[in-house]
Amino acid sequence: MTVAPLLTEGQRVRVTQREITPEDTKTGSLYDYMRGLTGTIQKVYGTGQVGVEIDLEALPSTIRERHTGVQEAMRTRWMDGLSEDAKNRLTEPEKIFRLRYTLLLNNADVEPYDGPPAQPRELPTFQAPAMLGSAIAPVEAEEVVEEEAELELLPYDEPTA
Repeated sequence: MTVAPLLTEGQRVRVTQREITPEDTKTGSLYDYMRGLTGTIQKVYGTGQVGVEIDLEALPSTIRERHTGVQEAMRTRWMDGLSEDAKNRLTEPEKIFRLRYTLLLNNADVEPYDGPPAQPRELPTFQAPAMLGSAIAPVEAEEVVEEEAELELLPYDEPTA
């Protein structure tokens, strides 16, 4: 019997490389892109879970780019909401807006890690199986037919007491 290592806040960890199970997919607790990511535990919960701030450089490029885009949009919105006087009072470090990428993971899905941030993996692109090739054809707007459905109202009987 293996005993899970004690996890503490501030500890460096790596998401395990195990295969994703149907239960993981059903609960949303672990996805393929998470495997091998590295980060730092921000919070240990009594429910057997940890909040891990992921190293941004370890994220696949598509996810990292989306995260960076959201971060910049939020920074712009925040700065646009400040008066000129408030903007002028901000120090350079205060003007930095950093959005964390944090995952809630099961304790069993992380392992202590003291190495450098993981190298990003590229996400696989989805391709339909060859046998479905002709079945997945783009639908032209003219082909879409909207039908109106008529509802038939049924008589309602009052419940008797």
